Amino acid sequence: MKRVVIDLRPKESYAEGHIEGAFNFPWESIRADACGLPPRDVALIAICDGQIDLDIVEAYLNRFHFASLEVRRLSKNDELVCELPKGTCWSPNPFLSEVITEIEVKNGGPSFALDVGSGTGRDMIYLASRGWSVVGIENRLRLIEQGVALSKKHKVDCRTLYIHCELKKFFPVKFEGPDLLHVCRFLHRSSLEMLLKLPRRGGFLV
Repeated sequence: MKRVVIDLRPKESYAEGHIEGAFNFPWESIRADACGLPPRDVALIAICDGQIDLDIVEAYLNRFHFASLEVRRLSKNDELVCELPKGTCWSPNPFLSEVITEIEVKNGGPSFALDVGSGTGRDMIYLASRGWSVVGIENRLRLIEQGVALSKKHKVDCRTLYIHCELKKFFPVKFEGPDLLHVCRFLHRSSLEMLLKLPRRGGFLV
């Protein structure tokens, strides 16, 4: 079982030193950052400082039903590093990550992608981290707000744009525009015919 460590201490404390591989989720903003937590099938370890109530943390994280959960304070015996962990503690759409390299080769590199039903934007962030410029369309404003925060956290906000609209009513993107259309999290059968017209000729649909 994969083990993931998250550090709930403030950013400043985390920057001074943290357990190797630990991802920072400051407790004061955990609800806004929760969309970036790891998948539920991991063994999660949450590291706290003396200012954080362990029981409250455990009660909150138990709502996500991780495979296992350990909540503890940072120990004097913990070896600390300043190096940031690589990547993210969550995974993008598995099929997208499987085919994206081939798409980039055939496309001549990263370019413009449209994510329909983008949710909190994790797949957008994955693409943006590879050099894509990504527009996400989502009808739930709360998820967009979380996605914007997550993009800033991963420093790809300059490559991501979120549009709040209801695709069942209109399409805010011209036909044959995107090089890559990502629709893995959106299914509205009456919109499929229109969606298939969105990628450019020779573009890609995932």
